[in-house]
Amino acid sequence: MKIMWARVRGKTENVLFDMPFQDAYMFRPAYIQPIKSKVTNSETLGKALIRAAANGYNKPILESCDINKIGEG
Repeated sequence: MKIMWARVRGKTENVLFDMPFQDAYMFRPAYIQPIKSKVTNSETLGKALIRAAANGYNKPILESCDINKIGEG
């Protein structure tokens, strides 16, 4: 699957480079973090698990924003 994606990406980039634009730039970010952070780390998750078990939380299903809130607070 990775090889097919690289082939498609390469062909697309080559087509764009061959177009009559003054300049063309291809961006290949490794990861894009959303502005509203949906990402957490293992330390924050661990703290959130302990705090929720010890103190409870106002809802039974915690999403990333909740995990970050309770884990960092």
